[in-house]
Amino acid sequence: LSVDDAGHREFRKEQVYKIDKLASSNSITCNSVACSANWYTASVTVGLGCSDEGSGCAFTKYCQTSTCIPTLTTGTLYTAPFTVSAEGNNFVRYNSTDRVGNTDVPYQQIIKIDTVPPVTVHSLAGTSGLDNWYTGDVTMTFKCKDPLPTGQPGPVSTCSETEYCYTSDTTCQPNITTTGATTPDLNFDTTTELVINQN
Repeated sequence: LSVDDAGHREFRKEQVYKIDKLASSNSITCNSVACSANWYTASVTVGLGCSDEGSGCAFTKYCQTSTCIPTLTTGTLYTAPFTVSAEGNNFVRYNSTDRVGNTDVPYQQIIKIDTVPPVTVHSLAGTSGLDNWYTGDVTMTFKCKDPLPTGQPGPVSTCSETEYCYTSDTTCQPNITTTGATTPDLNFDTTTELVINQN
């Protein structure tokens, strides 16, 4: 307020100045919980969040390559959770802009998806006799490979272990299988040596 020489005082005036120099805070969830650095075995539902203690969040944008940068004119406006389903590494880059225009640097989340089971192949080494019998010790070698899905550049997860069992019939099942897979129904008339070889 001001006062003149005659002592007149004007009514008090008030001006509010609002300052917001900080960008918003961002968050991401995978299937409604914190995203994992491990492999997912199915599609993932991604949710993005924004909080701003100043002017408030205006919008959040995202894009899905390893080099993209969401801006006012690029990227996709986030309005609801979205699904990520591609095999291999999926990149989600995102940031938010507040109501005065402060925009944060992009955050990045890598979501790894592998929906294709590994493939186990085996080979036999031994002296073959008649009628599918072996006349000496037999070595069975297993190799596990985790193939790339058709049309996908990868990467995918790698084999972590191979389990096996063997009996004189086809009743045994390896501990980690749920499909009833068994070793081949072969005839052994001497001690059998099994070797596991993983790559």
